[in-house]
Amino acid sequence: MMQQMSKGDMNIPGMDQMFGTGVKGKLGKMAMNRMVKKNKKKKKKRK
Repeated sequence: MMQQMSKGDMNIPGMDQMFGTGVKGKLGKMAMNRMVKKNKKKKKKRK
């Protein structure tokens, strides 16, 4: 899904900058939040 969306945005010059940065930023934040939550859970289990 993410790869298809990125490719679609790249096909449109100018618009890819608006949507690309916005979408990547939102997805990046979501991914970071998920990774942090997973890491915290793993660390607690290890302890």
